[in-house]
Amino acid sequence: MVYVPPGATAWQRWTMCCLILLSLFGCQRGVPPPALSPPVPPAFWLSRTGPLPLLDDLDQESLRQALQRSLEYARRLPPDRPLAFGDTQIPASRLLQTLEAFQQALSLSPTPEALQRTLQERFEVVQSPGRDAQGDVLFTGYYEIELEGSPVASVQFPYPVYKRPPDLADTEAARSASGRVYYTRREIDVEGRLRGRGLELYWLRNPVDGFFLHVQGSGQIRLPDGRIQRVSYAASNGHPYTSIGRILLDEGRIPRAAMSLQGLRRYFRERPEEVTRVLYQNARYVFFRPVAHAPQGNLGVTLVPGRSIATDQRVFPAGGVAFVQMQQPVWNAEGTILTWKPATRFVFNHDTGSAITGPGRVDLFWGNGAKAEVAAGHMQHSGQLFFLLKRTP
Repeated sequence: MVYVPPGATAWQRWTMCCLILLSLFGCQRGVPPPALSPPVPPAFWLSRTGPLPLLDDLDQESLRQALQRSLEYARRLPPDRPLAFGDTQIPASRLLQTLEAFQQALSLSPTPEALQRTLQERFEVVQSPGRDAQGDVLFTGYYEIELEGSPVASVQFPYPVYKRPPDLADTEAARSASGRVYYTRREIDVEGRLRGRGLELYWLRNPVDGFFLHVQGSGQIRLPDGRIQRVSYAASNGHPYTSIGRILLDEGRIPRAAMSLQGLRRYFRERPEEVTRVLYQNARYVFFRPVAHAPQGNLGVTLVPGRSIATDQRVFPAGGVAFVQMQQPVWNAEGTILTWKPATRFVFNHDTGSAITGPGRVDLFWGNGAKAEVAAGHMQHSGQLFFLLKRTP
């Protein structure tokens, strides 16, 4: 269901719906860290008149895990590597100093209140201007999808998951190594342009499962013998993403209130004749690689549920520590979301996505399982995003 904050004007409601539809199901993961050309206004960060309450609603163990992932990334970087920080840049050495100072504050603070005081004293806390220059940020979610599949093709499992083709150039510009525009989704899945080249990793039941695996960027594939195999983003064909949610909304085939990941699945299940017509209007295609562990973001670090976020890394520092004010679900005993309530926590910028652009978008990683799927499919709320940076002497 699309969430619109109380008191929003008609224009704000229309804008929020459009932004949600543009971003829905278009956040393919794992793309390399982008070049630094931040699309930001001259005066980027918002200032605050008083200290921000920095209280965290999750467990300390997940916080320490997510921090460690960022430290792993920062320690691999050359100290002078430039990282986006709004309308300016910081060297990777300052990112590392910030993360190490955060780790020290965490280890030396016996209570959440003590940690809050230490962070307020030693860190700059700056706010993203969001979509409206007033700090409004749209939060959506993603998760590790779980699908049934097979290591061999069969009548039951006829649709391939492909590994990266050797003739795909190392670029997001839709080119092959020879320079030609690479194959589209239709050319790959319908016309079989990659068939017979030994590129198949696994086989799925239907193209809808494959499409949603592409959107989430990682997944677990349960094989007939019960084994679980994980796959993660390896590359894309470079074509731009077209939102199938937006297509169906514009055509009046799905009402706004039903527009969610679950709503799209239901639509294709009830109208299988629509699959080919709709799916292949999106030319973008994702290739995968087998992985042994939990999904990784585009920085090559393992994502931590509830702590890892995806942002536009042309705007926000890859690996950076942030603080969010957002919404989280309230569940009933059957695993249904009853409502959403405010939440605040520290998160880390571990990922990006093809539709996560500009200062007003954040995608939160929910992990895997039934609740993660429901939460990720329905998270469409406004919130605020802050980044922390260690103060310089």
